[in-house]
Amino acid sequence: MSIERHEAEEQLRLVQRAQKAAERNSIENGVVLIIWGILIAVGLALFDVFSGPVATGVWAALAVVGTLVMVRYASRFRVLPRRLRSPWIFLAILCLYYPAILVGGILLFPSHPHFLFTTIGLLTALPLVVVGIVQRQRTREA
Repeated sequence: MSIERHEAEEQLRLVQRAQKAAERNSIENGVVLIIWGILIAVGLALFDVFSGPVATGVWAALAVVGTLVMVRYASRFRVLPRRLRSPWIFLAILCLYYPAILVGGILLFPSHPHFLFTTIGLLTALPLVVVGIVQRQRTREA
């Protein structure tokens, strides 16, 4: 039972299309990183608009709502990747880069000039958004 060459090529193309569709329809499509980058930028910008306790409450609410939205978003995908590509990027941003930028900005500018937290938020969110956009474009290529 031999398979003709053109049948094998067609089967290979079908497998490749299925792999691309699985990647496009998985949680690894870059949307999570883009959304969290936007939430971080907006959350930190709130500290320039509101007082400390109010901004902290709104920021905490944003984090909870963002988590719930991301869980809901992830649950609608039936395709789960075997190994996530970006958890180390996300972990490095949240555990190393984010606190370094935040603490550095606060220590360097103790008088808290206008738009300090907005600038810190944008600097913190930028890597997440860029990696998310790159990931999104990679999964959309067909």
